[in-house]
Amino acid sequence: MAGSKANVAAYVVGIAVLVAVAIVVISALVAERPVEEPQVFGTEITRAGAEYVGSKECMECHQENYMGWMGTLHPYKIREVSREAIEGDFWHNNTYERDGVTLTMKEEDGRFYINTVDRDGEYQDYEIHYTLGGGMETALHVGMG
Repeated sequence: MAGSKANVAAYVVGIAVLVAVAIVVISALVAERPVEEPQVFGTEITRAGAEYVGSKECMECHQENYMGWMGTLHPYKIREVSREAIEGDFWHNNTYERDGVTLTMKEEDGRFYINTVDRDGEYQDYEIHYTLGGGMETALHVGMG
């Protein structure tokens, strides 16, 4: 009986050592992975010097992929801001308040803005450049000057 308890104890210690080694190895692998910068296409965050050229440029070399893509809703999910692309009310019921912060959406001279607080608590206009999504899941891409 004493021998079997010793075997169980040795087995448990062995498993504990293996788990500890696995944790150390995984931690080292994760720590060495380079952190990738976020890629937001069409903005200054993309690779240095790269600019969004539009989907029609892709069509020239990838016509079959382009036509398949056009048959989905994806081409309409990222659009440059315009009256047609905006689904929110920027003209009448355009002020929202939550937790003491007011957000106002507006159009001025054909350009669309959201006025809200910045990191310093000051109200500022942020120009909207793109709409993302559609329907109830529409988001706006704004310039954070």
